[in-house]
Amino acid sequence: MHRILQRQIKKYLGDINPIPPEWIPFLDAISNTYFDFDEDYELLGRSLELSSKEFSDNNKLLLKAKYGVEKTVQERTVELENIKKVLENKNKSLEDALNANNDFIRIANHQLNTPLSIMKNAYAMVSDGSLTPKQGLEYWGGGLKKMILVVEDFWNVLEINSTIKYDIKKNNIESVIKEAVKENKDVIVVNKKSIKVVIKKPDFIIPPVLCDIKKINNAVSNLLDNAVFYTKKGTVTIFYELIGSKFVKVNIKDTGVGFSKADKEKISQKFYRSKNALLSHPDGSGLGLYIVKNIIENNGGKLFYESDGEGKGATFGFTLPVFK
Repeated sequence: MHRILQRQIKKYLGDINPIPPEWIPFLDAISNTYFDFDEDYELLGRSLELSSKEFSDNNKLLLKAKYGVEKTVQERTVELENIKKVLENKNKSLEDALNANNDFIRIANHQLNTPLSIMKNAYAMVSDGSLTPKQGLEYWGGGLKKMILVVEDFWNVLEINSTIKYDIKKNNIESVIKEAVKENKDVIVVNKKSIKVVIKKPDFIIPPVLCDIKKINNAVSNLLDNAVFYTKKGTVTIFYELIGSKFVKVNIKDTGVGFSKADKEKISQKFYRSKNALLSHPDGSGLGLYIVKNIIENNGGKLFYESDGEGKGATFGFTLPVFK
């Protein structure tokens, strides 16, 4: 207990021994106030004794220490903000992964329903005599082939995110296009669509290209599927271009739902689907163009897409390097 407080207690209250316990916290607070006053008084005395030079030197040291503390606090604040951003990004990535997993399961279910619908319709047409059993078997075979392609689509997405090797060599792009058109004509007939698929003969000899034929076949099938699915009636036209002497460009033009300028920026993103696409073909995966873009780029080419707007059709094209 501070000496001054002891004197005051003795002066005004006499000798109290022992001090009541309930008084102790109050007396400790007063005693601490006296001790604080002593320290302040001592500091004041020392300050008055300092010369102006000593005061200036000490002030500089204090300012330097203050600057050092502030700088350290700023650096630590920046570090904590960076850690916060990293954690937020990781959390978002985890959420995206979980959402993508749910989308994957939902879309797989829808995509497998499409070829099953072809087979179901073919069965109904055989039953009512619209198709012969032999024709029905052909469409059932086409439906099974489509199911295989759907499964391959999902495998392709997994492969895109892993390290895979492409078997790139000399190939004939015309044969790929003709085979893909033949397969899609079966789909058009079974779904009773009024669509005409036309391959325009170029005024030049189409040179062989460098590509992985299996992967490019998948890409072409995806583009033709889109053209057919998103076109209720009209024409799907395939035509070729030579880009200088280094690239062949394949274009697939349809008279379907088209897309807006806003859609163009996102159309090849994984799982993205435009409003018109959702209305026209709700069971689509949103994976087709994502897969196509990656396949084309891994074959040394580039994917292109243009539309004059919603309801005005679209043109999807891709380039492949010429074999020399």
